[in-house]
Amino acid sequence: MKNEAARQAASLLAEAWQMGMTLRELPEPCRPRTAAEAYRVQDLLTAELDFPVGGWKIGCTSAVARRLLKARGPFAGRIFASRIFDSGVTLPSAGYRVRGLEGEFAFRLGRDLPPRKRAYGRAEVKTAVAALHPAVEIVDSRYTDWLAVGVASLIADQGVNGALVLGKAVRGWHDLD
Repeated sequence: MKNEAARQAASLLAEAWQMGMTLRELPEPCRPRTAAEAYRVQDLLTAELDFPVGGWKIGCTSAVARRLLKARGPFAGRIFASRIFDSGVTLPSAGYRVRGLEGEFAFRLGRDLPPRKRAYGRAEVKTAVAALHPAVEIVDSRYTDWLAVGVASLIADQGVNGALVLGKAVRGWHDLD
């Protein structure tokens, strides 16, 4: 995917995010075909929107979700800080077209895990986590029929995240199995 095509895809998605509109699909010349292309669009979308990032999500972690979306594995997406809420919030239904709800575990890091060549181990990640929260992800998409556009387009759209609602931190979570 050429840079101009990735920028066009990001621009179209940014307009959909900002205006609350949906796209049937990204036009063929700027539609990502691979995860790498989709993440490039996602990066450009984040830069164009200039919304502070409050966290990351991992989507498509179950076999059922992978079958539904025809995905080979999990994918990541950013969660914008303005779309992270505390439990008890009332959100307007008009702000979310898909309104899919997923029970989640949200981990709040107490320190950075900077990029490096080798993957972090479980123990390293666990010691970096400051809190565990039960959470509800509101799945939403900027596509009219999000199940029809393909997984690369979903990744480009921040992994179809609409919002995240956090419950109170769980005490003693390190001791849970």
